[in-house]
Order: sequence, then C-alpha cells, then structure tokens
Amino acid sequence: NFITADFSQFDIFTTYLTQFGMKNVENKLMKEARPTARIAADFFQLPTWKATTHLDTIYLYEVKKNRK
Repeated sequence: NFITADFSQFDIFTTYLTQFGMKNVENKLMKEARPTARIAADFFQLPTWKATTHLDTIYLYEVKKNRK
C-alpha cells in the first residue's frame, strides 16, 4: 500500500496506476522521496512532472528535476 509506505528509504519506484492514483503518488513522491530517486511510470504519466525521457508508454522521471 503506497499510502502508508515510507518513500524516504527507496531510490527507485515503478508505477502502474490509474490517472487518479498517479496524482496521489506524485504528491507522496514530492514530499517523501529522496532527491536522487527515479520513477518509471507505465502508461499513465505523473500529472504535473516533466519526464526525463519516455519510450512508447513508459515515462522516466527524476525527483530532483521536478521538485520545486
């Protein structure tokens, strides 16, 4: 359950959620993920983050490039 998980201890995340779920995980990553963490999202993108790169329906993100 990603809502109760402590994201601060991980460097790599993979997601396969609905668009609604992606907004929730995006907020949690913004608050808890390490600046060096990377995320691979399949099909649905993180709503407000800019992907570092993508191939077909796989989007790759870096926390430090999206944290404000």
